Amino acid sequence: TIHDIRPKLHGVASNYGPGAGQLGRLVTKSCIRYFEISNDRTSVVMQCDRRGRSAHRAQNTNNSLPEIKFPCRPMLGVIGLAPKGELEISTMPAGKHGGNLDNKINTIGSTIHIPVNHPGALLSIGDMHASQGDGEICGTGVEVSGDVLLSCSITDSSEIAENEYPITETKTHWVTHGVAVEDIPRATTIASEEAALLLTKEWGFSMEDACVFLGVAGDLGLCQAIHPD
Repeated sequence: TIHDIRPKLHGVASNYGPGAGQLGRLVTKSCIRYFEISNDRTSVVMQCDRRGRSAHRAQNTNNSLPEIKFPCRPMLGVIGLAPKGELEISTMPAGKHGGNLDNKINTIGSTIHIPVNHPGALLSIGDMHASQGDGEICGTGVEVSGDVLLSCSITDSSEIAENEYPITETKTHWVTHGVAVEDIPRATTIASEEAALLLTKEWGFSMEDACVFLGVAGDLGLCQAIHPD
C-alpha cells in the first residue's frame, strides 16, 4: 500500500520528437519543459514557450505563452517484483511482474497486488511523476525525484483471485492491467479478461454476467500509449 508520495519541487518533461507516438505527425522537433511543484504539493506550474527556447530562460514577451497551472497528482510509474526466471530484464516493457505500468492510479492510498515469483519478492519502485495523463502520449510525465512511504504484506492466494497481472485496489475501484508490446488491442483484451476473471472468482459472477457488467459499468483505459506496453 502506498501511504505517501512526496515529490521534490522541480520536475521535467519532454516529447520523443517527430514520428513518435500519437502526435508524431504534428511535432517538428524534440523539446524539454520545466515544472515547479508548489511547497504544499497541490499544484504544478508548466513554463511554456511557443518559440521552442528553454522555457525557464525565456523572456516574458507577447510571443510567450503564460504559465500553466494544474493539480499535482503524484504517482509511481514503476512498481514491480522480480519476474519469473533468473535473467535480468529491462525496466520496459511492463509485464505480469509489474514494472513500468505507468498507471496514474498507482498513487497515495492505492494497494497494488502483484504475484510473487521469488523469495523476498524483490520489490522495485521508481519513475515518480508529479503528474501524468492517461496514455502518457508525449512519452513522459512530470519526471521528478522524491520520497515514498509504503508498506508490504503477503496475501494468501485464497484471499484474492489469482490473476496473472497486477491488480490495483483503491477505495472505490479495482483496476486490472494488460500488457502486449506495441499491440493496444491485445493489451485491452488482456486487461478485460483479467477484470472478468476477478469478478468471477472474487464476487461469483458468471462469465456472461461479468461481460455485461464490464460493458455497462467498467472503464477501459490506456496507461501508456506512445510506446504501448
